[in-house]
Amino acid sequence: MNHYGYGKISVNNRRVGTHRLAWEITYGPIPGGLDVLHNCPGGDNPACCNPAHLWLGTQADNQRDMVAKGRHRAPRGERHRNAKLTEAQVLETRRLYAGGGFTMTALASRFGVHQTTVSLILAGRRWAHLKGAG
Repeated sequence: MNHYGYGKISVNNRRVGTHRLAWEITYGPIPGGLDVLHNCPGGDNPACCNPAHLWLGTQADNQRDMVAKGRHRAPRGERHRNAKLTEAQVLETRRLYAGGGFTMTALASRFGVHQTTVSLILAGRRWAHLKGAG
């Protein structure tokens, strides 16, 4: 699976999307210039490879579909699939550091993340959408 949630598989020593492979197995080759798009019941699921949930469209179709479904902004904060902290933990990290009683290394250990993560949070380069110190 890639970082966008799409399934991947190796075919003839080449990585391909499982949804694209499912389309080709079911319906045949994907014409040039077209993408395989999702229309899953209950919301798009990038890992889905059910041919009944797939359709062909241009990149422009894909962009319109993404905007129409509200997926044009990447999830952030604890909604991001790789988040290791909650919003409350980030605010607590900022509050504790501002209080002067904790080093970045101590906070990293306390919350189970790397010191670089704490540094980026405190510098406002990560979790920038959260305002305030908690």
